Amino acid sequence: MAQEKTQIIVFYLIESFFLSILILLKQCREYAMAISDFAIACSLDESPPYFTYHGDTMLIVQSKLHAQTNQNSFGFIEPFIEALISHETIHVVIKKVEGETESDSLDDIEVLVEHNGMRFQVTLNNMLFANDKSGIVLP
Repeated sequence: MAQEKTQIIVFYLIESFFLSILILLKQCREYAMAISDFAIACSLDESPPYFTYHGDTMLIVQSKLHAQTNQNSFGFIEPFIEALISHETIHVVIKKVEGETESDSLDDIEVLVEHNGMRFQVTLNNMLFANDKSGIVLP
């Protein structure tokens, strides 16, 4: 019963987010992008909410804590969804061309960026500092 309730909460919390993804998925398929499917999951450990990929599927992972406490993990990221899809697509393409190690190392690269007159050292996947929807933060 508790597991079913958690599943219902997870789907309720990200319903509008998922609908946005489905619209973008249709657009992505028209352009034959590397991400061709989406899956929603709930973490079993104490991980924060995150995005990743498996094959050509983008995984949207709700945190266990947020699911249990009825918190919306993804409500604030809607403006970044195109960049997130692009970012995971870049991972998929790099993995196909160069291999998994090289693909995974993309998120370890850090750059210096300026934001509101201040300089920050951030990873390439920090969408808050992106200047476009490419999925990569550039200096």
